[in-house]
Amino acid sequence: TWGTDVVQPALHCVADRGMGVDVLDMELTRACDTIVDIVQCSTTMPAACLDSVQGGADWAFSLFAVVEGQQVCELDRGMILTPTPARPECVVKPSTVPTRPPVTTISTTVGPTPAPSPDDGSDSSEEDDDTCSGGTLRSALHILGLLILLVGSVGAYVWSARRGGLLPPQDNMPHGSSEVEMY
Repeated sequence: TWGTDVVQPALHCVADRGMGVDVLDMELTRACDTIVDIVQCSTTMPAACLDSVQGGADWAFSLFAVVEGQQVCELDRGMILTPTPARPECVVKPSTVPTRPPVTTISTTVGPTPAPSPDDGSDSSEEDDDTCSGGTLRSALHILGLLILLVGSVGAYVWSARRGGLLPPQDNMPHGSSEVEMY
């Protein structure tokens, strides 16, 4: 009818009951490891959710979606969005959980170097081989920044994969060194 607002029900990120327990357990661990710097799944999970992998996964996935944003639920295995969770007692109330601060994006514009003015008093026939043009320097810095982001992303992925058991532990540590496990 005209003039009435339709209220959409809240959607909750929970475990997909069609997935195997082994997949849910692996995804639960990965989700909790991803948000451990914000909130710990194990210390906030209600006792009622500890009776099954699905209950624990409902809690972990809803917590993960609140911290990282609900769109992660649509991208990851073992998670679904639903307005009616099977275990409402195992779904996080968003107002009780801190969220990850938004990522600040810094963009740079790379473009051609402006041509020198026609009569600036300099001899345009000589070039200084020790300097870079502004455009070339900006391009080099832009590429360096992208490489740093790429290396950091690969390192984070490998660390996360090792923590989740997707990669074997690193056995080639130098003699006498030790790896510290952080929780």
